Amino acid sequence: MSGFDVVEKEKLPSASSFVCSRCTYPIPLVTHAQAVSVGCPNCGHVLQWQNEQWIGLKNLKQYKYPLTIPIGAKGRIKEVLYQVVGFVLYEETKAPYRWREYVLFNPLHGYAFLSEYDGHWTFFRYLADLPLKETHASSIYYGVEEYKLFHRYSSLVRYAEGEFPWRILESVSKYAEYIAPPYMLVQEVSADEVCWMQGEHIEPEVLREIFSISGPMPERSGVGAIEPFSKEFSFQEVAKVGGIACGVLLVLQVLFLLFNRPGLLSDQSYMVPLPQEEYGPVRLSAISGPGFELNSPTGSSNLELELFAPVYNDWFALGITLINTKTNKVYDLELGTEYYEGYSGGERWHEGSKMNDVDLSAMPNGTYNVILQPYKDRLSRVDTFRLWVREDVPLWSNFWIVLALLAVVPLVQWLRHHSHEKSRWMNSDYSTYTYD
Repeated sequence: MSGFDVVEKEKLPSASSFVCSRCTYPIPLVTHAQAVSVGCPNCGHVLQWQNEQWIGLKNLKQYKYPLTIPIGAKGRIKEVLYQVVGFVLYEETKAPYRWREYVLFNPLHGYAFLSEYDGHWTFFRYLADLPLKETHASSIYYGVEEYKLFHRYSSLVRYAEGEFPWRILESVSKYAEYIAPPYMLVQEVSADEVCWMQGEHIEPEVLREIFSISGPMPERSGVGAIEPFSKEFSFQEVAKVGGIACGVLLVLQVLFLLFNRPGLLSDQSYMVPLPQEEYGPVRLSAISGPGFELNSPTGSSNLELELFAPVYNDWFALGITLINTKTNKVYDLELGTEYYEGYSGGERWHEGSKMNDVDLSAMPNGTYNVILQPYKDRLSRVDTFRLWVREDVPLWSNFWIVLALLAVVPLVQWLRHHSHEKSRWMNSDYSTYTYD
């Protein structure tokens, strides 16, 4: 605007007042001539301005409801200073569901609303950039967000207190709610107009601070229609961080594979000793294996022991004992190979392998003596085997373990998020979830 600037005042305008025509109780009017309906807090009558006077229409005192935020309370929401000028208790026409709505007023920004249902609060403001005609769509887009249809219903007023810029008793409004948590779009269709409002979830403790509420807040029940799953630990954020961590882990593993070359400590073939038993599986004489030394700068190394035996429709096993000569600590393990093949149903088949390996992680530095104990079947033709010992071998098992651990947190968050959304949509006739 040219010529002058509009500056919002910190001090809201003072109220005028009039006397209730039913009980002579003085009622302040903050919105002055904008007030069309008034609910008397003393006698419960709803009065309406018509024919240049206030006419009492209906007494709603039997439905009087305690206010969490008192009429006249002031607070700043979205950097706008509002004053509470009205309170309405609504009820669905076809179901016994009730919710409470507080009318907020600012002389420059107009009206806004605070709605509370089951302890969940939503801050609403009018929108002027959506079609002013009734919609029956299952979803709509506003900005970049898709809002999904959550609820359709009609309402009537059970109790009203304060001042309102519309005739609150003259018609029943129809509503269509579309949600994209933590936001909501609501279309209200009355006999006189169609309007849109956008709502945003607001925490009760935030409202307590804004309006300096000293009394108890309504107890929360279930999941609110637009209650966010988590403000700081959402599934999307956890999945994003987890994905980055998995990517970093994969890069480190690949770099380790590219730049780290396993060291060969031993590559030796052995003759199989004569059997000591005459029948069945036999335990052969022990063999002194290849000694080796580990001297890693980190104090430990990964080891790989790989076995080859020329088995054919047979098996071979090797007991391996590693003895650290410095600490006398003993490590026992077994390696075995088996290979079978044949024909069945006109097709050739095979299973097993003539090679097998085992990995040992974080083996302490030191000099190791090795004792080998071979086993085979009495009729086995295996008369030799070969054993490789390598150090600094990359262990994929560690990679997969860490990867699985990294996936646990996003998985748990996904399950919690799924349960949260399922609980939210339980209150909707348009849920896509299956319930028992």
